Amino acid sequence: CRSTYFLVFSRSLFLTSSVFAIPTAVECIYYNGEVLECTWSLADGNVNYTMYYWYTSEPAEECGSYIQQDGYNIGCKFTKDKIREFVNFHVHRIGINGSESVFPPNQTFQLQDQVKPNPPANLTVNAMANSSISLTWEAPMIPRCLQYEIKYRSNKDKDWQTEYCNEQTKFTLPSVNPDDLYVFCVRSKINDFCGLSHLWSKWSSHIYWGEIITEPEEKNFYFWILISILAVVVLLLIILCRLQSIFRTSGPAPEQTIVPLIEKINQTNGTIKETQEVQ
Repeated sequence: CRSTYFLVFSRSLFLTSSVFAIPTAVECIYYNGEVLECTWSLADGNVNYTMYYWYTSEPAEECGSYIQQDGYNIGCKFTKDKIREFVNFHVHRIGINGSESVFPPNQTFQLQDQVKPNPPANLTVNAMANSSISLTWEAPMIPRCLQYEIKYRSNKDKDWQTEYCNEQTKFTLPSVNPDDLYVFCVRSKINDFCGLSHLWSKWSSHIYWGEIITEPEEKNFYFWILISILAVVVLLLIILCRLQSIFRTSGPAPEQTIVPLIEKINQTNGTIKETQEVQ
């Protein structure tokens, strides 16, 4: 009864209020079946919202843990004890902009349809005896409620290959080439047995199997670095030889100065001897 009164009261206020812009919708995401966040954007301008919620046939309650940005409420966070599945979850907001009020339409969710799992964890690749490889991983939540998308390719593939499996946490790739390098990643989503969620998890970290081959571009890079270093060394040697040549030609060679001096001394000694003999 209280929730019915709340709805009637809200609608009566809506008729007397001014709406400045079309309010943005609330988006509720139930992260990994553990934490629920219902958020909206700040596109409504300077409107600050108060959020109320209730389950069918239960009284409304105000959000107990607001998510804020720049001083404005942009969402509400719910812990596990406040979350119920397979029952209608209603959201109502009251926006305040100065002296004016804004009342966006109420929204209703089934929270089991809003689940977004975490990425699969601990991916492992093992070689099998029949030239195949086996990829395994850990389920982020209840395994029977999940389906998976596996994405893989080799270093010779241009495009990703995609496979799907339900509940199983294992995928086998047959007839692999042991000389190739393979990369895998996996993401998860609630299957139709546990909910109608369209929200996929983020992709897991990549895991590799096979021989890691240096790419041709990387080889060329190091080749040209080596060529550049050798060219610099050769250039420095040429400059050094040129400088030595310049220094040698800038003055007389030692033998050009010493030999004439010796000859002159010899001539002088000969003249002295002749003078002594005449005397």
